[in-house]
This record gives sequence, structure tokens and C-alpha cells, in this order.
Amino acid sequence: MGGVAALISRDGCDVTPRMFRMLEALKHRGREAYGVATGEALRIGKSPSELLGELEPSGVAVGYCLSKITQEDEPQPIRDGEVTLVFDGRVFKPEGISGPRELLKLLKGEPEGGAKVIIDSLEGSYTFVVMDSMGRLIAGRDVTGVNPLYYGWDDSTYALASERKALWSIGIKDDRSFPPGSVATIERRGALFRRVKSIAKPSKPNAVDVEKEADRLRELLLDSLRRRVGDVRSLAIAFSGGLDSSLIAALSRECRVNAQLVTVGLEGSVEVEHARDIAEHLGLKLQVRLFTEDDVEGVLDRVLWIIEGYNPVDVSIAIPLYFVAEEASKLGFKVLLSGQGGDELFCGYHRYLKVYERFGVEGLEETLYLDVVNSYKKNFERDNKVCSFHGLELRLPFIDLDLIEYSLSIPLNLKVESSRDPLRKRILRRIAEDLGLPPSVYMRKKRAIQYSTGVSRILQKLARGEEVSIREYLSKRWEEVRSQNMENWRLG
Repeated sequence: MGGVAALISRDGCDVTPRMFRMLEALKHRGREAYGVATGEALRIGKSPSELLGELEPSGVAVGYCLSKITQEDEPQPIRDGEVTLVFDGRVFKPEGISGPRELLKLLKGEPEGGAKVIIDSLEGSYTFVVMDSMGRLIAGRDVTGVNPLYYGWDDSTYALASERKALWSIGIKDDRSFPPGSVATIERRGALFRRVKSIAKPSKPNAVDVEKEADRLRELLLDSLRRRVGDVRSLAIAFSGGLDSSLIAALSRECRVNAQLVTVGLEGSVEVEHARDIAEHLGLKLQVRLFTEDDVEGVLDRVLWIIEGYNPVDVSIAIPLYFVAEEASKLGFKVLLSGQGGDELFCGYHRYLKVYERFGVEGLEETLYLDVVNSYKKNFERDNKVCSFHGLELRLPFIDLDLIEYSLSIPLNLKVESSRDPLRKRILRRIAEDLGLPPSVYMRKKRAIQYSTGVSRILQKLARGEEVSIREYLSKRWEEVRSQNMENWRLG
């Protein structure tokens, strides 16, 4: 796990000073080693400043900061001949791809073609940037988009980075999220993006056997989970006692991994007591982190900067995840599992009922598909940044391409019974019951994390104290935080 940065000059200027500023902005994603490569040199050090005087001026550079999650993780960039690579993430399928050095073999000879092969044939959660012998940058992002990558430009430079703040640190204001499933070739004259792979749109399902569908879905979820825990002996699970996290926790017992459940909530919360009950039922250890209103206000500015925005829903979700990740990190874990993605795949949100009522089966199926495809912007990038800040690698068992495409093909009536269905996610509830989870899980109505943890209510209270809306309150805090950080970069 780490942070990726890449730069190419549009006017022949030296980009190395900007590269070091970008790595400074990304250093929370990896503090164990830093690396920079140009066309002529490759240097690894313990800090960006250590590398500053070791590189000759260059019009192209790639950089990386490392947070070691597994024993195989190593400092980057890595080079083989005239091909240089920075890679952030994991390949989960096929097996046998142990790390970025395996990918270099695919990139030798024809890097553009190799990059397309990686995106088309290797499933996982990853981003990468290649520097080739012609001084071009070739970037890619897997089709699910769990790991963030952004790109932007100004009059003198094209740039890519794992977080927007790295682009802001060098004065680039026009930034965009790199499209998943795509490869981009960037040179001085411009950038060319090519779509390589997409999440398949489901065909119309035939009549199905509910038991067979549930068994197959359970098998796919277990396979996904095994792929995501196979390289670690222990990990943490973001746990609420709700349907998705309880399914992951229950199936983790079949994966020969030491799983520690972590839940957070306000002092006196009934949701925390529910999580304790389900953890006891599962026979798994539970770490509880209780927080106060003062705790929420105390981390607010930091969370705003981490997630790079002030959308009230995003902030309300990011704060409890921040506490979960902080607690898991304190316990010494390096990997966090989350149930993110289950609601989009199986019709979990209440708002889907209104879509069903108004647009029918086809309208809701289209909405679910688009929500899954766009989850990288709405959910994954935010959650990845929060976990990375605490040195945790976020892994999402529901976000597995085989599982996604199969889930999207399941008939809608196995997910939601009608436009008035109070439970939804029916087939997941069936699996939870089959696994022996109690009715308090598989018959429990969904409560979004921002409400169940009380964070949304606290933010509303803070906003009322300023006599403004929650959006206005968060916008003001965000502008203050961003201005301060931008000023620090200007002075530093």
C-alpha cells in the first residue's frame, strides 16, 4: 500500500522539485520508504527530502511512498531495462501474481499493450503508472476503482496522484478522477484515454431457483473473501452487527484468519450493545470504541482534509470509519475489511423503493447498475483515504468482479419484494439465516452508519449552534482547512 505520483513536463521544464512536493503531500499514505525515478536515475530513501539532491533535472518522473502491509511489499519505483513502474494495490485473481515485479514482465517490450493486458486480465484493487523508454507515462486503474487515482494539468505539467491534495500541492486546480477500467498514455503533446474493460451489464434473467441462487452467491462471497485474506494472518473487520458486516464476519471463520471485529458508537448507544450480542454469537473478539460529541468535533477538520471535501453524507460516513480505522491501527492491524458495496448490489437503501415505485423493475435495475459502476467516486475513494491515513489497507469482499456481475444478474424479486419492502436485500438475508445468524441480524432493518452511530445528529447540532445549515457549516470549515494547508505549502 502507498501513494503514487507521476509528472511529465509540457514545456521542457524540470519536474523533480514538484515531485518531492507531491510526495510530501502523500506521505501519510506511506512513511516507510520513498522513491523517485526519472529517465536516467532511480533513488530510494527514508524521506522525500533525502532524495531532493540526488536527481538530475528531468522532464518526467514517477514517485511512490510505501506502507508495508505484507512481507512481499517493497519500495518503489521498480525498473526492468527501460520500463519503470509504480503500483498501488493488490491483484487478487489470477493467483500467482505476487506483486509489481510480476507485472513488469507484462510491460516489457510494449508497455501500452502490457498495460491493457493488466487491466483486461488481472482482477483486484489497484492503480499504476509506467514510465517507458520514450519518456511517456502510461497509467491504469482496475475496473472496480477501489483504489483512488486522480489526474490534472496546468500550462506546464501533466500530473497523476493517489490523492487530489498532491495535485493541489503543486498548484494544479483542475483535477479529475481517473476512469476505472481505463489506460491513459500521456506525453508532452497531450493525453489519450482508452476504455479497456467495463463492468458487464446484466442480461435479462431467466426463471431461477432461490436456493441455487443463494448457494452460488454465498460461494462467490466466500471465494472473494478468501482471495482478500490469503496473504495475512490477522485483520480487522469494520463491524456494526448489521447484515453485510455480519455476513463477512461469519464467513471469515471459514478462512483461517484471525479476525478482530471493531465497532464504534456514541456512549450509551443501543447499536453498540447489538454489535456486542452478535459478536458473542459469532464467537469473535470485538473491540469497542466509544466517542463523544467533542471527539467528533475534534476530528472534523482532519477528516475534511483526508476526504478532500465537505459533502455532509460523506463526512457523516467518514467520521465513524475514521474512529474504526484508528482503533484497528492502534491494535496493530494492517488490513481492514468492510461491507461496502452490499447496498448497491442488493437494493439496500430505502431510496430504491421510490425508484421502484416510479420506474418499475427495469428502472430500478438500471439504477443499481449505475450506482455500482459509480461507487468508486461516491464511496470507495473516500473510504480508501480514511483507512490509508491510519496505515490500513481497505479490502472489500463485495467488490469482486465475479461477485458483482453475478449479483447484478440476480432477478430483482430476490432482492426486494415490492416497492413497500421494509427489509430489502432479501437474498442476503436468506444467506445470513442459512449461516445460523440470529433474526436480530437477518430481520433487522437497515440503519445507515451516519445515523446508527449518531454522527449525523452531532454535525447537525454543531451547525445549529452556528445558525446555519449543515452544508454551510461544513463548507466553511472545509474552506478554512484547505486555505490553511495551501498557505503552509506556499510558505514551505
